[in-house]
Amino acid sequence: MLEIKNVKDFDLEQTFMCGQCFRWKQSDDGSYTGVAGGHYAKITKQNDSVYILSDCEDTDFWERYLGLDEDYDKIKASLKGDSVLSNCMEYGNGIRIMKQELWETIVSFI
Repeated sequence: MLEIKNVKDFDLEQTFMCGQCFRWKQSDDGSYTGVAGGHYAKITKQNDSVYILSDCEDTDFWERYLGLDEDYDKIKASLKGDSVLSNCMEYGNGIRIMKQELWETIVSFI
């Protein structure tokens, strides 16, 4: 099982249920199961750590896919002066923009 530590600005429900992906399902325990890049995974979050149980143990893959490799503090700081965007950032604070495969994204939205 992979553990990604010190994760900020990431909420599983907000990210997986915001409408940007359709292959992840929430379990009764709050975890999410789905497929990414042909890899089945179960993802949970506790405090500031994300745990991934998958056949793919490539941390870089999961950090990229979940958008955890982006510096959201820097992005938020650059947008802070805009009142509309500040409200959006506060409302969707835990949403990460996922980096899904192009084909999967196109087919899912059709």
